[in-house]
Amino acid sequence: MPDSPPPKQLRLLTLAKWALFLVVLAFVVRKADSLWDPAVLTQRPIAWGWLVASGIAYILGWLPCVWFWQRVMQVLGSDPDWRVTLRAYYCGHLGKYAPGKAAVLVVRSGMLKAEGVPVTTAVISITIETLAAMGVGLAIGIALGGYVLPADAWALLPDVMLVLRDQPWLGPLLVVVATVACVTLGAKALVNLAMKLSRVQASDPQQQRALARVLWNGTYALIPTWLLHGLSLACILVAVDAADWSLKNFLLWTGAIGASSSLGFFVLFAPGGLGVREGILIAALQASVGGPTAVLAAALLRIVWLVAEIISAAILYVLPIMNRKPPG
Repeated sequence: MPDSPPPKQLRLLTLAKWALFLVVLAFVVRKADSLWDPAVLTQRPIAWGWLVASGIAYILGWLPCVWFWQRVMQVLGSDPDWRVTLRAYYCGHLGKYAPGKAAVLVVRSGMLKAEGVPVTTAVISITIETLAAMGVGLAIGIALGGYVLPADAWALLPDVMLVLRDQPWLGPLLVVVATVACVTLGAKALVNLAMKLSRVQASDPQQQRALARVLWNGTYALIPTWLLHGLSLACILVAVDAADWSLKNFLLWTGAIGASSSLGFFVLFAPGGLGVREGILIAALQASVGGPTAVLAAALLRIVWLVAEIISAAILYVLPIMNRKPPG
């Protein structure tokens, strides 16, 4: 087993992560400040009821992920009560605001431990669910980008991304190829890892096939997650009277949410994707709703989602029916 990095190196790595996060955040704040116009608050008064609707759509959007996580744990040999899974999932959301997002693993695996779920099974299943959810979100953004992103938004993206604009069919093709590869190769690798961590010498081909089926089902089942999150963004735009309803715009909002949330997750140094998600959303929205409104919508979305996460976690944590004691 490799030696752990010396404390000095760990401190330097932590400082580097925070410095990088602050640089990204400063860049996004500067960009938002250049677009911001305080008059937008008087020109577009906020309809607070739509903010509530946005939070509800966001929270409901994670339910397919809870189902998928439960199914993955069942394949790996654990079957906790659904109430424990639901409670651990939503409470664990708050862990993503810690740098590195490792606190999500700690919270969720800790809450499952009382249900008899081994830590290794919890950690592997949490990782599979998270990567699947973020992967589907990114895939939706890539698949839709060539068809729905406005020209001004493409101008803000790296030149390497322009091939998706010029050949929009390439996005869906890349998504299909990547999905087939990830499910086919990933199921075998993940089961082998689970068996190794569980000190089982040989992996079970039947278990590999079962996990592959779950991954395929999850690929489709997690699409509603991002549709509901796209609806959540739509509610934010309605709240500031900036939603021009059409199928193309809804797909734009869904793709923007999928790409921005996923890329914000994969940038591990950004707590909760702060700065990264807002920057991508502003770039995707400003051409259609204007710079000031795009900044306002991105800020409101961050606030609404954070409040919704806190409220849902608090309710599920204290709700008596969720505080199920393990048998025995």
